[in-house]
Amino acid sequence: MMAKLPPFPLATFGERLAYCPASGQLTWRVSPSSNARMGQIAGARIKIGYRKIVVNDLQFYAHHVAWYLHTGEWPVEMIDHINGDRDDNRACNLRLATQSQQNFNTKASVKNTSGRKGVARCQKTGRWRAYIMLGRKQKFLGNHATFDGAVAARERAEAEICGEFSRAPMQEATHHAQNLR
Repeated sequence: MMAKLPPFPLATFGERLAYCPASGQLTWRVSPSSNARMGQIAGARIKIGYRKIVVNDLQFYAHHVAWYLHTGEWPVEMIDHINGDRDDNRACNLRLATQSQQNFNTKASVKNTSGRKGVARCQKTGRWRAYIMLGRKQKFLGNHATFDGAVAARERAEAEICGEFSRAPMQEATHHAQNLR
């Protein structure tokens, strides 16, 4: 999500919040309300996994505030969580990304039956199909006799196209694939 520039001086974040780059935690420097005390972890985790913080009656994503407090610049692009954990705001886990780059670093859909993003079994032939999304278009990477062949094709394409934004295969669930081979 691109960060909208707040309508108040950015220094306000530094006056009210402390950021620990090693832990990724934002804590209150001052007590903003009767519910939150100085030194307490700021914000609350929302349903989709991100942490939101309220400053001057406006909500901000914690990773945007963390980025600002760590770099001194308000993010103009999206912020990607490298390990996919939306509440892990350690400095080493945050990077600027375009929408396409961030899409490369996503988990396989819950509808995915192979357990590997970009690999599916063709119901008609029983062969494994490999593909990768480029923007909103699907690029076909070939039909393969084995699951491992399709995975290898997908991984080659990921390395070439996605680079550092490629989601590591070990981060994906592969338990379904064991049963489908």
